Amino acid sequence: MANPNGTLLSGTLLKNGTYRIESILGQGGFGITYLSTHVSLGKNVVVKEFFMQGYSVRNQDQSIGIQSIEDGEYRSYKERFLDEARMLAKFEGNPNIVGVTDHFEERNTAYFVMPLLKGKNLGQIAKASPNGRITEKDTINILNQLARALTQVHAEGVLHRDIKPENIIITEREEAVLIDFGAAREFIRQEASKHSVLLTPGFAPIEQYDVHAVRGAFTDIYAVGATLYKVLTGKNPPASPTRSIEQMPEPRTLNPEISGRMNALIMRAMALRPQERFQSVKEMMLFLSTKEPAPDTTIIIQPQKSPSKENLHPKEKKSPTPEKIASQQESKLQEKADRLFRTGKYKEALTFYRQMLGANLSDVYAQKQVAECEAKIAPKLQRSKSWVWKVALGIILLGGVIGVSSNIDQIKSALSGDDADSIINAPELQLVTGGFFQMGVPYFNTEADQDEKPKHSVRVSDFYIGKREISVREYRTFCIETKTPMPAPPIGGWVETNPVVNVSRRDALKYCDWLTKKTGSTYRLPTEAEWEYAAKGGNKSKGKIYSGSDKIDDVAWHSRNAGGSPNSTATKKSNEIGLFDMSGNVWEWVADDYDATYYKSSPKDNPLSVKPKVTGKLPNSNIGVSLPRLGVLRGGSFRSYHHDLRITDRLYFDESKGKSDFGFRVVRNP
Repeated sequence: MANPNGTLLSGTLLKNGTYRIESILGQGGFGITYLSTHVSLGKNVVVKEFFMQGYSVRNQDQSIGIQSIEDGEYRSYKERFLDEARMLAKFEGNPNIVGVTDHFEERNTAYFVMPLLKGKNLGQIAKASPNGRITEKDTINILNQLARALTQVHAEGVLHRDIKPENIIITEREEAVLIDFGAAREFIRQEASKHSVLLTPGFAPIEQYDVHAVRGAFTDIYAVGATLYKVLTGKNPPASPTRSIEQMPEPRTLNPEISGRMNALIMRAMALRPQERFQSVKEMMLFLSTKEPAPDTTIIIQPQKSPSKENLHPKEKKSPTPEKIASQQESKLQEKADRLFRTGKYKEALTFYRQMLGANLSDVYAQKQVAECEAKIAPKLQRSKSWVWKVALGIILLGGVIGVSSNIDQIKSALSGDDADSIINAPELQLVTGGFFQMGVPYFNTEADQDEKPKHSVRVSDFYIGKREISVREYRTFCIETKTPMPAPPIGGWVETNPVVNVSRRDALKYCDWLTKKTGSTYRLPTEAEWEYAAKGGNKSKGKIYSGSDKIDDVAWHSRNAGGSPNSTATKKSNEIGLFDMSGNVWEWVADDYDATYYKSSPKDNPLSVKPKVTGKLPNSNIGVSLPRLGVLRGGSFRSYHHDLRITDRLYFDESKGKSDFGFRVVRNP
């Protein structure tokens, strides 16, 4: 017999009798939390069960059935639940991060196990204190512990995204423990559990209001500053969108006991523009520990002229800043690189220029010099293969086809392997037989973004698509022949078999135009519909979560296995129709312009979203400007977590710009 609310019965045993359910602690939209006992150890633990309200059904044998949801979507949610458990397991041993000690699957659902934390959350403690605030001394002690937690979290490439007083537990041993990492939620025994929201107004920075905005450590740092603001003033910080209209009161105007340095730290951590915040926890804590007088917060919020040398503190004259040290190191790198370049040692110079780019990808001079060095080196490599052209031409002449010596198929048939590709530069393609498919996701899918909805029927015609993403080698040939500079290389430099990155959509379109002229066949970028249909496996689709598998590691290079950089193409398992890396490795540009609501009104046959060119005027000026066109990217990258690797996920970006995980594959008309 099952409980009427769908929870497990008290006394239920899990994992072959390892854990015994005692009572329910809380129930939310995606899970149920239980007070449990580790039977052999005889100690209390917390067990979290994956249970989707409205879709999960408790059977008489205590197993889980599902309703009103497809098997693939249910598996996707369950895998996300377990992914977050695996992530938290990495932090086991850090006393300032809630740990996960076990996770397993049974009863057609999933579970993970956490220690039972005894204490109160920081919000409760502040509320019970005089004026609803705690002392700065106690706040600094908590901040030091929170910094230790976030340093490890960020080192793993993870963002918490919901730091606030209620998600910091102060245990009976006065340890500050960061909780609520998505699936790892309800740990407060005194309160009912509820499902975490994507953001908490007042504690979420402006970029969290846009699902596609760039995030980083600075995102969590804003929330840390907002948490300090709350517990030191007793007032809720204003929501970040309203701060562009109404100025936020500085903390010390609400609590005069706050020191100038703490006030400055909070204001800088909560700067609206991400680039004006601390960029790392280490930088923030170094600022706090500095004994110099606190800077005026107006310098932090609004750029002003640097103070004169006469006004600098004596210590600042003696000790160079980290920025100055970095600048000096960069100057030395440039001196070495320029000296080698002038003496014709282009290969050696290239190494140093790439190091400069690794430190600053926006270094225009370094980008230019890398391209110069690559252009100098490349002809030597090309000359070594010049005999291939002679062989190809000889075969053509002997075959009596002098009049059609430009025939690509005849040239290619005379060659094989890399030699043929080096001449033709045509990526290996796969024919995709057209048909109808269901594009996007249903409205009730709460994991997906709104721009992936609704699920709708689409038909695509036959087309050929690249089996792999365009490689560095393929793109380099285009650059050499068209005298186009190579884009900025990724950290670590170019690897010829890796997908090319740092390309804009405009770059990708130029490559397609070049390939069309070179081969005589029409090459282009895939439409979103073609890309999604191909990623799903075309008419051989088996309904997998990712392109080719429900197990992400089988088919994708992503944030947890890629090592922070792109990997060679076609080294993971292909999907149902032989396509590689449709999930992960690099985001892939497609032909469509971004439209968040396009799925609601798109045509059923071969849809393609093309937005009109938008123009406007600069503020307080009659100067006309063209606003950037937003292109769509699909598939996720080596930096992505499982959410962005789902086949239906969409990303948009200025089509004139590239990023270190942006690439593309091509389509050819039949």
